Amino acid sequence: LSSHPLNKKREGMGLLPANIILPRGAGKVKPRTPFPERYKMKALGIADRNLYLGAARYFGMEVVKLPDEKKVPYLLEKLDDYDFFFVHFKLTDVYGHDGKWKEKKEYIEKVDGWLRPLLDIDAVVAVTGDHSTPVPLKNHSGDAVPLLIYGGDVDDVDSFDEYSCARGRLGTVRAYHVVPLLLNAAGRMGEVGK
Repeated sequence: LSSHPLNKKREGMGLLPANIILPRGAGKVKPRTPFPERYKMKALGIADRNLYLGAARYFGMEVVKLPDEKKVPYLLEKLDDYDFFFVHFKLTDVYGHDGKWKEKKEYIEKVDGWLRPLLDIDAVVAVTGDHSTPVPLKNHSGDAVPLLIYGGDVDDVDSFDEYSCARGRLGTVRAYHVVPLLLNAAGRMGEVGK
């Protein structure tokens, strides 16, 4: 790292050079059946951060890196090319870490507007998070995240928050049940029990 351009820049600014690489969240990877093979669907991951593009690649999805406002329009252009889309929006997490409740709320409202065109096509749409980042905590927590599935059966929940979603028809579900729930809502689950 001593000859890295970033360290040369840091030294020029009177800062200490970086001298270690500290991986965040490292863990063991279990071999997985790629998404297209497991679910018999061609899948596309759309994100603007490499971590989420890497996760999509790991599961066998093709990927494209796009800014938030272009993600849904691109998805709509590619409806005939793919069967499943994973779309990630990062700033809800960032604003949670920064303790910026107003910005987080306004960003969620923006995402809601970007997703609205998906209601006009024949699709099952899930809205959820990969973890909770409460504004007062300014960090990740082990709290449950809300899950909304648009398409399939309907219940009487009319708010998207942790408490309302938990009392809905889905109740509390494990993450590995989400894709089968979506496939079932889309009528693509196939025969179960054989």
